[in-house]
This record gives sequence, C-alpha cells and structure tokens, in this order.
Amino acid sequence: MSRLIQFNAAARAKLAELHSAALNASFDRTKYGSASEIGGCARKATLNVTNPPFFTDKQQMVFERGHVFETVVEGYLQVQGFTKIAPEGFPAAKGPCYVGGAGKQLSLIHPEYPVGCNIDFAVKHKDGNLFVIETKTTDGIPDEPYGSWVEQLHTQIGLLHLAYPEAEIRGSILARDLNKGMEREFNGYSYNEQLFEYVLGKGVHIALAKHGEIRPSATPGPLCGFCDHRKGCPAHQGAQPLPHEVTTHVEKLIALNEQKKRIETELEQVKNELLYYTGERSFRGEAEEVALVVTKVEDSMTVDGPKLKKEYPDIYGEVTKKKSGFVKVEAKRLPSSASAALQKAA
Repeated sequence: MSRLIQFNAAARAKLAELHSAALNASFDRTKYGSASEIGGCARKATLNVTNPPFFTDKQQMVFERGHVFETVVEGYLQVQGFTKIAPEGFPAAKGPCYVGGAGKQLSLIHPEYPVGCNIDFAVKHKDGNLFVIETKTTDGIPDEPYGSWVEQLHTQIGLLHLAYPEAEIRGSILARDLNKGMEREFNGYSYNEQLFEYVLGKGVHIALAKHGEIRPSATPGPLCGFCDHRKGCPAHQGAQPLPHEVTTHVEKLIALNEQKKRIETELEQVKNELLYYTGERSFRGEAEEVALVVTKVEDSMTVDGPKLKKEYPDIYGEVTKKKSGFVKVEAKRLPSSASAALQKAA
C-alpha cells in the first residue's frame, strides 16, 4: 500500500470518529432511539451499542459518499440564496436560511420520551415555513422510497413540529446515485400525528432496549445480509450449517458472481466510452470486420398495477394473469465473519 493511500485511510478513520462525535454531541445515542434507527431493526440498534461493529476502510469510503452529497446539496442551497445558520441561531433567524451540511446539524429531542434526531438539512423560507431534506446515496435509486427512509423523515418532521408548532412543515427524501449521475426526490411528506405516534413508539422501544429494560425486536429487512449481528438473530433462526461439499459450491458461486460483476462493470464502462463518440442517438458504423449499432429506445407507457387494482378492481381481475414463481439462489459472504477476521488480523 502506498504512503498516500495509507495517509488517506488514516484520515478517513479520524474523520469518521469526528463525525460520530458530532452526532453524539447533541444527545447520547447509546440511550436514545434515533430517527435513523427507528426505520430499521431494534435488535441491530441495541447490539450496535453493546457490540459496536468494525468498519473496514472500504466501508468507510462508501460512507463518505453520503458526506460528499451533503456538501453538494449545501452548495446548491447557498448559490440559491439560502444563508447557513448555526443550530442555536435557527429559531430567531429569518429565511431564507438553513442548518445542516458540513458541520453541525439541527438536533432535536422529544420533551418527554428518549427519542431524538439529527436533520441533514432544516430549511427556513421567507414566510417562516420549514422544509426538511433527508439526503441518501445509493447504488441504483429505488422506484419507491424504502420504508426506513420514510419513517426516519416522519420522525424528523414530528420532532420539528413539536419545536415549531406554528410553522407549516414539509419534507423530502433526496436520493442520488453518484456513479450514474441520477437523482430523484421523494416528496409530499408533512406532519402526520398518527404516523408520528407510530414512529415514536418504535423509538421508545429502541431506547428501552438500549437501557436493558426489554428485549429488542428483530425486524428483517433488505439489508440483513450486511448486518454484523446476523448470527444468532431470531429472525434468521432457520439457517442450517452447511456440509463442506456444499460450502465449496457456495464459495464457487460467490467467486463467479464477483467475476460477473467485474465484467458487467467493465462492459458498462466500454459502452459509455462508445456513447461518448456516438451520442445518445441511433447510430450505425463499420470498420473492417466490426460494426457498431446504437439504438435509442423512446420512452413508453406502462400500467400502474396498484392504482388499477385500487380504482378499477373489476378490470384488474379481467386483465391480470398468474405469474409463475421461481426459485432464487443467493450466495454471499457474511459481513460479521469478515469483520471478525479483520479484527483478529489487526
């Protein structure tokens, strides 16, 4: 490893510590249920306190994407005339202004319950109304926001409503795929008393579990495969030990999938290089024994199945047909095993 790479890795570790310290400065996350945890698994949130996960340098680089995007959004706000305000000055500040981005975020704690949040960007408009921006970076933007994102945002909006009951508060989730240069806003969120009570109950459950007063619930989710505490999780008790012969095939499948991903990444890069020449339009070219054909497929219409089922149930039953099921085989390395190996090596 070169000296510069070592230097960067050491800097990343220090920045990660500073970021964690900044988040914990406003309220003790080891005792509170935080908005970012409420949408996830209570068991994971609790075990992260008693048995903190070990993050590799590669994982820290992935986390950096989120900080980079926050810096970008902050630049957008400033160039559009919004002034950055320190959290303590936000209540009296006149809009347009914001709190968030690089440095301190706006932190809020429920006046009665051990639930708190940090807001990526709390924006105040000229009329005094407030807007919450929760930024997310992903590899591929989902068609609909993840439930954990929505619950996090509702927690933030709810706590902000308690602090500013007279203000109109709205919020959005701003997701970006940094690799593909794609961005999408999931908007239309505002204060909802029933939803706030629901997420508040989840936050209290997490806080009580962190205090050791109750056993935390285990909630399966799309990121269970990346959890450092999956071993022994009651949500995955059906896992069986694998014979050596089967393990060999699993390792082979993992290796082939990793090779496939590398090839697909290289294919995408080569295609993009060709598009730099042809442009995103239909094209045909030839040279000696090769030909290049680029076909542009125009936008098309599709049927919104859930909406059709809700508004026209009779028609939905007539035009839909059964789709055959299939068996999905997945093989992956467990992050908990990798973390343990790295800790032993260190």
